[in-house]
Amino acid sequence: SEIEIVNPDIVAASCYMWNWKQTYDIIKDIKKKYPKCKIIVGGPEPQYTSEWCKLHPEVDAVVAYYGEETLKKILVYDTLDLPGVVTSDFNNAQLAEYANPDHIPSPYLNGFFDSLLENNKKRIRVVFEGNRGCPYSCSFCDIGSIKYQKIQMFNTDRCISELKWMCEHNVSVIDVADSNFGIFPRDEELVDFIVEQKKRGHFNGRFMPTW
Repeated sequence: SEIEIVNPDIVAASCYMWNWKQTYDIIKDIKKKYPKCKIIVGGPEPQYTSEWCKLHPEVDAVVAYYGEETLKKILVYDTLDLPGVVTSDFNNAQLAEYANPDHIPSPYLNGFFDSLLENNKKRIRVVFEGNRGCPYSCSFCDIGSIKYQKIQMFNTDRCISELKWMCEHNVSVIDVADSNFGIFPRDEELVDFIVEQKKRGHFNGRFMPTW
C-alpha cells in the first residue's frame, strides 16, 4: 500500500544509483506540493559539492559520509549549518563526524522491524553490517574516500544477536554490507554461527559476504 505524506517538515532519503531516479522524482513532487519542506539526501549517489546542490535545487542539503550524527543534529538544532552538511551555499563535508557504533540502535533488535513484518508470510532479504570503513583507497569504490578509512566495529554480541534474529524471521538472503568481510578474525566467529544455524535447520537462506 502507498504511504501518504501530509505536510512534512523534513523528508530525508538515502540514495544509491539503483534508487536515485525514482527518489529524485518523488523529491521533486514533494517540493512542488510542499515548498517549505526541507529535503535532505545522503548516500553514495549525491555528490558532496555545492555545485551538485545547485544542479538539484529541490534538495536543500546533502549529508556527507556516515549520516547518523549529522542528521540527528539537524533534527535537534533545526539548522543546516552543521559539520557534515553540504548546501548550495556552503560545504562542511570534511567536518563530518563519526557516530559511535555502540550508540547506533539496531532496527533488528529494538523491535522496529518486528512491527513491519507483522503478519508477513513472504521470505525477506536483509542487510547485515558488522563493521564499517576500509583501510584501502580503491578509486573504483564508493568507500575509497579517506573519510571512510577509519574502521569501526559493531559489538560482537550485537552482531550475533542480529544474525540470530535473521535466522528466526524467514530470511532468504543476508547481504553483508562490510567493505571487507573477513578482514577481522572475529568474522570467522560470525560465519561459524551461521554454519551452526544451517546445521540445526534454523537458517535455510544464503549468506552473501560481497554485497
